[in-house]
Amino acid sequence: MDERLNEIRFFLIEMYNKYPALKFKCGYGSSDTTYIVEVEPLSEYNNEEYAKRELEFCNSFESRNVDHDIIFVSEGDICKIENVIFKIGYDDNRPLYESNRTTFNSELSTWIRHRDNINYSLAA
Repeated sequence: MDERLNEIRFFLIEMYNKYPALKFKCGYGSSDTTYIVEVEPLSEYNNEEYAKRELEFCNSFESRNVDHDIIFVSEGDICKIENVIFKIGYDDNRPLYESNRTTFNSELSTWIRHRDNINYSLAA
């Protein structure tokens, strides 16, 4: 996923955590330089506080990415996503959090019980 999509994704996760009733679909319109974000439900899309944050994000995004556009639309809008890249809020109602923490990785051999000794891999 390119950095523009990550930037959009991080913003949408932040909005989803703040407004858990929101659902987002993000993808391209008819051009790969135009991102479209479909927002549901309409009642939350019309939330004034959310709308202010969305406008601030659009202005900031487009000033840093002058060759790309981003459009937020409500469900049933005439603008449609041609190719959905990711969704937020559809599969799981639990809050989403971004983390820069490293995932614990261990070799399979550390989990295998060897003859005459027990070797466990533990993570705190």
